[in-house]
Amino acid sequence: MIIEPVSEFEGGDPQWFFTKGHVPPAQFLEHLSTQLGTQYSADDLKVFHSYARWIPVGPDMPGETCIHFDQEPGRGAFPMTYVELGYGSNDPRG
Repeated sequence: MIIEPVSEFEGGDPQWFFTKGHVPPAQFLEHLSTQLGTQYSADDLKVFHSYARWIPVGPDMPGETCIHFDQEPGRGAFPMTYVELGYGSNDPRG
């Protein structure tokens, strides 16, 4: 499983991590824990299932894309499993 970090355009620490496909939460957290070297459980992070597509940002930022979330599958959308970090109560780092 490949878990990818996503940051704001300005850079900095990842705001969330995702993998393509709807993966069981325990399996996703196990892989994330291994990848980051920190033990995470369902008590630490809420795992979400959604659909998303990468879309171009626009002419001011050529070659850059952002992710658009969808609750339903659709043209160009892929299933994804993700967790958010750095958003208040879901941030295990305190």
